[in-house]
Amino acid sequence: MLSHPLYRKSPVWLQEWLIAIRESIRKIMREDNEFRQLLADAELRQYWTFDQLQAFQEKELGSLLNRAAITVPHYQQLLSQNSSVALEPLKKLTQLPLLTKRDIKANPAAFIASDMPKGPRFSISTSGTTGSPLTLFQTLNSIKRETAFARRQMHWAGYKEGDKLAWIRGDMIVPVADQNPPFWRFNRSANSLMMSSYHLSEKNVSAYLEALREFNPVLIQAYPSSISYLANWLLNNGQQANLSALKGIMTSSETLTNVQREQIETSFGVQVFDWYGSVERVAAIGTCEYGRYHIIEDYSYLELGSSSDDTAEIIGTGFNNALMPLIRYATGDSVELETSGTQCDCKRAFRLVKTIIGRMDDTIKTPDGRAIGRLDHIYKGVFDINEAQIVQETLNTIEIRVVPARNGGLPETTKQQLKLNLQARIGLDMDIHIVKVASLPRTKNGKLLAVISKIK
Repeated sequence: MLSHPLYRKSPVWLQEWLIAIRESIRKIMREDNEFRQLLADAELRQYWTFDQLQAFQEKELGSLLNRAAITVPHYQQLLSQNSSVALEPLKKLTQLPLLTKRDIKANPAAFIASDMPKGPRFSISTSGTTGSPLTLFQTLNSIKRETAFARRQMHWAGYKEGDKLAWIRGDMIVPVADQNPPFWRFNRSANSLMMSSYHLSEKNVSAYLEALREFNPVLIQAYPSSISYLANWLLNNGQQANLSALKGIMTSSETLTNVQREQIETSFGVQVFDWYGSVERVAAIGTCEYGRYHIIEDYSYLELGSSSDDTAEIIGTGFNNALMPLIRYATGDSVELETSGTQCDCKRAFRLVKTIIGRMDDTIKTPDGRAIGRLDHIYKGVFDINEAQIVQETLNTIEIRVVPARNGGLPETTKQQLKLNLQARIGLDMDIHIVKVASLPRTKNGKLLAVISKIK
């Protein structure tokens, strides 16, 4: 809806009503009695003992594996009736090979369960941090389950239903070409202030802070790059946020560094609650009230393959997407393991990790002083790409280096779509060049940097 011409051409007051209508429809669909029961169950499980959680996981795994062997084509081949049937769920699981994004992209239909009743199915795409997005499918029940876990995490941060919420993320609620505030819209249905993450600049930062102070939210949900921009400005100008109602800040979708956490907590005077999740719905890790990272054990079964440097790759088997179950999915992300062996003071039996090690992208600097992070949205709906990388060599120029999916090259329509998608987020003041390359360099640990900026 936010990209629809009707919304774009409407005055602010009408845009806010359109947003509220959309939110009301979503609430009716998502937050019914089924959702409330899912949330209530999740609230109870968080204080289960380790043995209770382990029994829950084994039950979920057993049910998932048995069903996948019958109804999911990909696993019918791997979990044939003549092998591994008598094994315990955990042993049966470890006999399966790791699943990768490449496996799913090669044949997405092979992962769709055949026993699901007729009803609405929703597509959801990974952001495609390296230009290789993945489209998955889920039911409304899966969305409700995901929402229940997210809401429980919000409760950890002090949020209660109906509280004021501010949102500083990647929604295109205001065209980048708009140069004057408001760079936000009020969603009266959710009692939330939706703020553009694309207009943050030295020129506009005071207006953002003034709007936040006037709204005075209980919780702010934001990309780390967005909220740390405000935090740095406050620190550099000797100011505090002065949000009297604020109880917590919840970050997600990007890797939160220790420096960013310290800056945000100093400037805003509240704790940061970080959340790690994925569109694949195979793993979740969240910060509790005592500032420690917990593996959300009732969300999925998470395997941590330890290495010599106390890090481990996140390999997950999700419990919440019955339509398209993913088993032993290798996320490519990793964590630093908690080695102290202590239990958290929050009394939850969820395992602890020390640090989440994910993407460490640069931000793009624009000529008008903005710093734009989380640009992987530009690859949504774009095909013919194996992978890509955004590189900023000068303040006025950007290259998108693309490895085409086909030997024939990169279609002109793909180039134009990439350019338009990026311009929608950074504006029209920079020269954008799409460059075809045979391969992209990796870091010493084999990772591809999604964004590289030489402007510091």
